[in-house]
Amino acid sequence: VMVPGLVKQGVRYSFFWDLKYPGLRDVMRMLGPNMLAVAITSTGFIVDTAFISFMPDKASLAASRNAHLLFALPLALVGQTMALAGLPQLSALATSGRYVRLRTTLLKLLGAALILSIVAGLGLYLFGKPAIQLLYQHGAFGKHSSKVTGTALLGYAVALPGMTLASVLVVGYYALRDARTPLFASILGLAARWSLIVLLLKVFTGSHVILAIPLAAAGTGLVESLFLGALIYRRLRSKVLVDMGMLRLDRIRKQRASRTIGQPLPFADQPVPIAVEPAQRDDILDEPTELHLNNLQDEESLTRSVDKVEETALLGHPVGGSQSEQIDSAIGDAGASEDS
Repeated sequence: VMVPGLVKQGVRYSFFWDLKYPGLRDVMRMLGPNMLAVAITSTGFIVDTAFISFMPDKASLAASRNAHLLFALPLALVGQTMALAGLPQLSALATSGRYVRLRTTLLKLLGAALILSIVAGLGLYLFGKPAIQLLYQHGAFGKHSSKVTGTALLGYAVALPGMTLASVLVVGYYALRDARTPLFASILGLAARWSLIVLLLKVFTGSHVILAIPLAAAGTGLVESLFLGALIYRRLRSKVLVDMGMLRLDRIRKQRASRTIGQPLPFADQPVPIAVEPAQRDDILDEPTELHLNNLQDEESLTRSVDKVEETALLGHPVGGSQSEQIDSAIGDAGASEDS
């Protein structure tokens, strides 16, 4: 199915064996942590089965599995599809050093995923029992089994938002070529899952004991989401000073100032690096410039405003009249916003 599309794009395959190829090294470096993360996730299902087997109700195991099947459908439709759709854009932004836009894009993905997962969770709550009766209640699967499955499905409906956010956040780390942090999150999630099951089995009794399994999954999703979200927020915030868009804005501001006083740019002939270390920033910009970290939305708005004249401004070529007006207007709007 995919081959015709690749042929249409002009992709050609040629086989060669080179273990020192940088791309292969990057893939192998991320493959190990990914394999361990998948193994740990599978271990979580084994832990669930082990605890369910000790429950007094014999229908608990089948009920939990059937409820998880219904839960996996919206999780895949919302979490996995949004993660896969956003991965190319996030990877491109990370590669080009546009960390501010990467953070904005990731926040939009998380917001959309959260809203859709809440809606899907409400759908499981409202239509879960009728769906169970329609799909499962046949033959040996009687009313009691449907009731236990419906109870388990309510717990999975609570777990849906957290698990969805965790799956989207993992893609953000993959875009940054970091597979170790999701691995640590999986280990933390497994420990939280085990602990919560033990705790919740003491809280719930009778017919509600099955809720211990899906609610433990909900707690696991929440723990992983908070862990991954806090770390990626700090990481992207620390990269603001080396963001390509921020460096470009500083150059445009200095170019505007140099035109005002009639002096050429001291760095007009220097290429713009995609990413630099914070210690090198002052050397590149010639003078330190305040970036107003608390007002990144204005900076991002200014970045979008000057996209059409980016190449001219970056390369230090003479700026034409219309382009100059665009730059002045964009910077003036941002300055007015900062003053307000």
